[in-house]
Amino acid sequence: MRCVLFASLSIIVSILRHDASASVIDYHAKQLPYGYLDFHRTGMYSRSTAPAIGSPGNGQSYVRFDLVFTRFDDHSDSYDAYIPTSVEVLVLTQEDFNRLGYERTVQTQFGPSKQRIFCCDEEAQAAGECFELNTLITAEGPTPPIFRKEIEMLPTKLGHLAMKLDIPNEDLYVTVFGSCNAQTGLTQMDGTVTWLNPYGYLPGEQYAYMPFFEYLVAIALITAVVWFIMCAYHWREILAVQIGISFLILLFMLETSFHYMYYLQLNKHGTSKVGLLIAGVTFNTLKRTFMRTLILSTSMGIGVTRQTLGPSQYKIFVLSAFYFIFAEAQYLVENLTTAPTPILPEYFLMVPLVALDMGFATWIFRELIRTIVRLKERRQTRKIRVFRRLQVALAVAVGFGTLIPFVHVWAIHTGWLVTHWQLGWIFRSSWHVVYEIVLLTIMYLWRPRTRARERIEMEEVSVVEEGKRPKELEMTQAGSKVAPEDTTLEIVEKQLYEGLGLAEEDGNVLGEESGSAAAHKVE
Repeated sequence: MRCVLFASLSIIVSILRHDASASVIDYHAKQLPYGYLDFHRTGMYSRSTAPAIGSPGNGQSYVRFDLVFTRFDDHSDSYDAYIPTSVEVLVLTQEDFNRLGYERTVQTQFGPSKQRIFCCDEEAQAAGECFELNTLITAEGPTPPIFRKEIEMLPTKLGHLAMKLDIPNEDLYVTVFGSCNAQTGLTQMDGTVTWLNPYGYLPGEQYAYMPFFEYLVAIALITAVVWFIMCAYHWREILAVQIGISFLILLFMLETSFHYMYYLQLNKHGTSKVGLLIAGVTFNTLKRTFMRTLILSTSMGIGVTRQTLGPSQYKIFVLSAFYFIFAEAQYLVENLTTAPTPILPEYFLMVPLVALDMGFATWIFRELIRTIVRLKERRQTRKIRVFRRLQVALAVAVGFGTLIPFVHVWAIHTGWLVTHWQLGWIFRSSWHVVYEIVLLTIMYLWRPRTRARERIEMEEVSVVEEGKRPKELEMTQAGSKVAPEDTTLEIVEKQLYEGLGLAEEDGNVLGEESGSAAAHKVE
């Protein structure tokens, strides 16, 4: 058991110490077999189109290569260590990359199948798809690749590529490495490829995250200051739901701060500690999980129509625990990958996450309806308005939360996300906006208020079943049970309701409660 715990801690520490890279791609013993491509996609701005200019980019836009290529025997019949060969390096736009190679019909065990061929062989040359054997097939487009170079590897000499290439225009660029000569064998790449934008090392498709989280940090700070001032002013009258909101604001501040520090370091140095990203993702998951738990508890009428959650608290705990586990896994996969479109593990993790979200939403709205019905029976109109506003706000949030994934899928499958790579950050960032709007709505509805009454402390409040009253508060007259006009429970409920600032003015609450109690009187 100790060995397993030690191994787990070692893995966690190694992950937290690991550096995440942005535009500094490290090729360490990267293998490139014959007939395969290795490519990396990066969004680049020119000086005139960059959203910002500053250190360390200082207005420059370029890609720098510092690579060494080594040949190894791949144990094939074609390998010949004594014949000079080469590998190719290309830099081209995403549009030209999509036209790289051509489709050829090949026979497989399942019948004819189309396969994309990237290297020029005798069959491709005979079909007129290329002219020079053992080279990459580039289609005749409106513009040729901005860079194309063959790296020669002699029998007694390694291949080297050390140069800087200026990027002329704003676009999504792809670096491609290809080995098209079967006699080369297995090629190993070592070194780095560095992309630098006019503002720094962040790829163009990720730059917007830095100012986005910077604004969120400022919003979180202002929100925290205002909320804690209000709570300090009303510190004698703070309710449990307001303590929960304070915890949500704290998670909001931590999440945005860690995310901002991560992207700031990434832009400044080209690498950043992955621990910062994991911390930001974890606090984000905690915020989302706790927000669902708090909203569900509030929707059940805790502190308003009931004093405890009863057996439901265990169901809420289990549902929240499963949501945290799957959400943490999905968000880590989403943020630790550099692919512009979701990868396969993300889709697998989305299925249970969507199911858990549906479970939360269904439960919340069902409890909201029940709570509103109870409040209608008590004729407490002010509290009904608060819960209806919460219901509308959550319905709008669920609507946007449902729409975002559909629009994201449409953008992926239509290619819009690739052609508009500068706007891809909106889909992941929109979730942060939705959650912060919900948080601000809850803060407004349950903000601390002054209560013009003497605070009554109560050590224990009995749980009252719906439609019944405590036995000790019942009065018997002529063999029938009679409820007094103002029972102790009703007085306590009034004190709790006034804590939300929902007490009716000019004695309306007293009139509603008295009217409700008077209806039970026996004339």
